[in-house]
This record gives sequence, C-alpha cells and structure tokens, in this order.
Amino acid sequence: YKRQGDEAPPPVQPRHAAGPSSEALRAMPWADLVATLRAAGRADTRTAERCLRVVVARASDGVNGEGGCGSAARGAAADAGAFGALVEAMGEHAAHAGVQELACAALIQLAAGADAAGISRKQAAADAGALGALVGALTAHREHVGVALSASWAIGNLCIGTDAAGLARKQAAADAGALGALVGALGEHSARANICEQAIKALGNLVATAATTTAASSPTAAAASTAAAAPRARTEESVDGALAAAVTDASLLALDRQRDALDAGVLGPLLAAMRKHAAHVGVQRFACMLLLNLASLADQTNGGLARRQAIVASGATALVVEALRAHRSGDAKTAEWAAQLIGVLVAGVDHAAPARKRAAIDAGALGALLGALSAPAPDQNGGAAHPPAVVENALRSLGAIIAGPDVPGPAGAAARAQAAVNAGARTTLDRIAAGALSDSLVAARAREVGELIRGLLAHAAHADVPLSLIHI
Repeated sequence: YKRQGDEAPPPVQPRHAAGPSSEALRAMPWADLVATLRAAGRADTRTAERCLRVVVARASDGVNGEGGCGSAARGAAADAGAFGALVEAMGEHAAHAGVQELACAALIQLAAGADAAGISRKQAAADAGALGALVGALTAHREHVGVALSASWAIGNLCIGTDAAGLARKQAAADAGALGALVGALGEHSARANICEQAIKALGNLVATAATTTAASSPTAAAASTAAAAPRARTEESVDGALAAAVTDASLLALDRQRDALDAGVLGPLLAAMRKHAAHVGVQRFACMLLLNLASLADQTNGGLARRQAIVASGATALVVEALRAHRSGDAKTAEWAAQLIGVLVAGVDHAAPARKRAAIDAGALGALLGALSAPAPDQNGGAAHPPAVVENALRSLGAIIAGPDVPGPAGAAARAQAAVNAGARTTLDRIAAGALSDSLVAARAREVGELIRGLLAHAAHADVPLSLIHI
C-alpha cells in the first residue's frame, strides 16, 4: 500500500558475503587460496586483503606442509597461478592502496631468490604482467609510504639479471614507465631512507647492461686511462660483464634506459638522497651502483661522455668521495663501487678530462682512495681484510686521476702527480708494492702507479710528457 505523494523506499542493497575467515584461508592449499583471491572480485576488498596477507605470510614462512619454508612454498604458489591472480587483484582494486601494498609485498616474497628457481619465478611474474601492475601501483599511489616502498622493492627484484631474459625484463619495466615512476617516488619520499634505498636499487638494476669481457693481457694494458675502471653491470644480486667488446641490440636499449633515466631527472633526487642519508649504507651503496651504471665506460660514444660529464657537473664526485671516506671501513661493497666510480668519472682523453680529474682532486678523492688502501674493510667474519676489489679499484682510480691528457696549470698531469705525492701516495704505494697485501698483481699495479707519479714529476719541466706515462 502506497499513499499518494509517498516516495518508494530505497531498494535493499545486497550484502556481500563476508568471505572465508583468515583462519580458513590459512588452512587452504595454494590452489584454493588462489581461487579465492580470484573470486573476491572488485567489490570484495576485505577478502582480497585477507587472501593477500596469507599469501605474504605463507610465501615468507611456508605452512600447511606445502613446501615448508622458502623456495618450495613459493614454487607451489607459482604452480597454482598465484602471479596471475595477484596481477588480476591489482587491476580489480587499482584504487585501493591497501590491496596494492599487499600485492606488491606478495610479489616480493613469491619472486624472491637469485637461484635458478628464483629467476624462473621472476620471469613467471613478468610474463603474468606484474611489471606493468607494479608501475601502475607506484604511479597511482606514489604518496603512500607502503606502496612506494613495496612497489619499488618489487620492481627492483624482478629486474635482476643481465642474461637475455633479465635484460628483457628491464626493458619491459622501462616500457611500462618504471624509470619515471621510481624517480618520482625517490623525490616524493626523500626523507625516508628505506624507500630511497629501494628506489635507487631498482633504478640501478633497470639501467644495468651486460657486456662481453675484454680481458687485458697484462696489468699495464688493463690500466689504460680510458678503461681505468672497467665497469661491470651491477645489480643487487648479480655482477656480470665488463667493458663492451661489441654493441648489441640489448646494450643499445640499455644505453637508451640510461639516457632516459637522466632525462627523467634522476640526478637531482638521487644526490639529495645521498646528502640526506650520508650514514645509511644501503642508500650510499646503491647510489654508487646506479651512478656506475649511468656512467658506464661501455658507452664510448659522445652520448656516454655527455652522461659522465653531466654526472660530474651535478656535483656527484664530492658525494661519491664522501661515501668512500665514510664507508671504506664498514662496508666493502660501498668501498668497492665508490672507488671504482671515481675512476670512471675522471676517465677519458677528451678536452674536459683534465678538469674532471682536477675536480676529483679538489673533492678529496686522492685522500679517500689512499685511505681505502690504508684502512682495510672488515671481512664477513669480523676480521680485518683488504678486499681485492677495493684495492684494485682504488689503485685503478688513483692512476686514472693522475694519468691522461696534460694541460698547463693545476689540472695538468704533473700537478696531479704532485697532488698525489702531497696526499701521501708514495708511502702507501711503496708499502703495497713491497708486498704488504701479499698479492703480486696488486703489488705490480702499485708499482705502475708509483712509476707514473715519479715519471710525471721527472718530466714536469718538459712540454712533451711521454705517452707511456700519461696513458698508463
């Protein structure tokens, strides 16, 4: 019965079922859990969140006899179609930051590992469309702390590897807009060291490339100025390749990614993070990794030189020197990469090379490199050890600063050699050359650099410095 003028009551909205409890979800085998996540649909956010929490916990610890802890449990999830279900959930709940954060965390856990099984799961995640979903989450929810952290972490994790499949994943992430999204997150959360670390690490992985190794036949040849710190493509869990012997399609795409990262404005927020988090090992380590990959000597074109020049012009050299000085005794990887990066930034025989070398000297690079040779980093057992890579890179970079084009004035080769002497290079080099580190190759390199210094000073009065000296 309805009286005239009365409005009809609003229709009763159907109530969605509460869905399985967290306890019930934890008891499900992987296939049922994945099916429940898929069935949650766009309207049932609560069930989706509960499912995702269980996925994260189970992929972390392994429960229910389904693979115990770790890799086997993750493999079982992948076999049940978890990656596809996660990507679907991210699409269904694109506006819900909580679902995005949990899905990103689930992708981190399920794709973890650098062994063959872990790499296979990374590829399965990429094949399911995870990279696009992660970039979408980071773009839509950049201000959200949890999403920014977990999405950056997951992107970096999926972009590990410099084999053909790994390079394809990097390019897929770049094509999806990952470079701009990560640079945005880095700038948005500059005060949060953990987000900075993950965003920088992901960017470093994205711009890494693979190159065939060109082994030098002798220590002298290996120390040539333009290859003074032959860069390797560096990722979180892989360090592959060296100076490129040939240009391939994959390496050209990598060079495009390096250029695109600079075009996206990466240097500003990156250097700001280095300044703000000078004591944070992760930020400094992966900042050096990223800068190494951006400045790669594998690119001997004008574009590569322009990138190195832009990095130097941004003020990066002083921050890298400070990273080496602050962490040379506490983190061997930071010391290794910072020592190498100094040499990469000053390498070259172009007209601007002497100015780059002098800028490094003025930033304190000589003292920091000699300090790295004098102050051993702790080994994994807590004892003192000189990591060979740190020593080798410090000697290479020391030689790269001193060697190279000669010009009049304080940027000249003799002036650089004198600056090294003033910083105490002779004492340190003589000690290493005498076998202080019990490494014949290192001793030979120290002798070469010492001879370079002596030769340059001996010829300081001559306009013609022998090429054998300036091209050590």
